[in-house]
Amino acid sequence: ILEISPSRGARDVPTNAPIRIRFDRKLDRASAESRFSLNPRVDGQISGEDAATLVDRHTTLETSRQYQVVLTAGYRDAAGNVNGFNHSWTFLTESPPDLRSAAPAPGESLVDPATYLSLAFSREMDAQSFRGAVAFSPSMSFAVQSDPSDSRTVLIAPRTPLATPPACHVAISRAA
Repeated sequence: ILEISPSRGARDVPTNAPIRIRFDRKLDRASAESRFSLNPRVDGQISGEDAATLVDRHTTLETSRQYQVVLTAGYRDAAGNVNGFNHSWTFLTESPPDLRSAAPAPGESLVDPATYLSLAFSREMDAQSFRGAVAFSPSMSFAVQSDPSDSRTVLIAPRTPLATPPACHVAISRAA
């Protein structure tokens, strides 16, 4: 193994960062894939950028969580040579993002019922995974997209006008 990413003991690893293992020679990909694991287990798909690199494109990892990458002995290179060593390392994912600002602001009154909501966070946000972390009260359908000018800002577009007084509430779970 020539290179791993994230590196051994890395901290604040983005929850959407793929895991890469680069070898010094071409692999028997099936033998390496069958001996790869990420613990705790998450869904993902292993692919290769080239014949000597494994890439695990997993679902979004949990924040503030330690993960262990394991490659057990027995994988082969393309010539059939078997590697007899176990390899493992750990890394820690980033903490949850902080909400820095919201428009309209919490408690703001006289908000146009057709307005979009703009939420700015402390780090880049993935709009698709963010959508599953948002809930409105009263319940309503909405669309989510990243702000094209700032990837730390998420725009929420309700498909129906916002509730007029008494209030409309937006809740964001830690899964964001």
